[in-house]
Amino acid sequence: MQTLEKEIKIKIRDEDEISKILNYFNPTFIKEYEQIDYYYDFHTHDLFLRDEVLRIREENSKYYLSYKGEREENDGKAREEITVEISNPIVMEEILTKLNFKKALVIKKKRREYSLNKNKLYIDFVSNLGIFMEIEVDKKDDFRDIINKLNEIGITRDRIIKETYAELLLLKA
Repeated sequence: MQTLEKEIKIKIRDEDEISKILNYFNPTFIKEYEQIDYYYDFHTHDLFLRDEVLRIREENSKYYLSYKGEREENDGKAREEITVEISNPIVMEEILTKLNFKKALVIKKKRREYSLNKNKLYIDFVSNLGIFMEIEVDKKDDFRDIINKLNEIGITRDRIIKETYAELLLLKA
């Protein structure tokens, strides 16, 4: 499935900030689950340098192969995303290896998913990085509205993170 991923991400300071966000937005809790993302690149890091992503995601005993294109400049983060469910991640990894990809990074997180009208709100507990909130918006026009609402509860525009978890982890190393 091809979509345009549109999201706003912020680093959460503490559990009180989670409560403040959830109380303000009053989203509907959907579920909690774990995700493990396996990122692939060439040994020359060509994808990373072109701001592209190739990953296999493990979630609830299902596996997905995703390609993400270069980010667009805007208030949040927007980029093309193409995802397909795969039945055999071992064979998929073998195919990627034959194409000269190597596993570059693994990111594990626990995710709480909420519904926020047509949008999704996630609280992510990312290993070795901390707690983050992501709001995936339905339309780019929703960016401004979400940013204004965050500002009302003291979360200013300068706290928006445009880097991926993979980039944040690499910057931390």
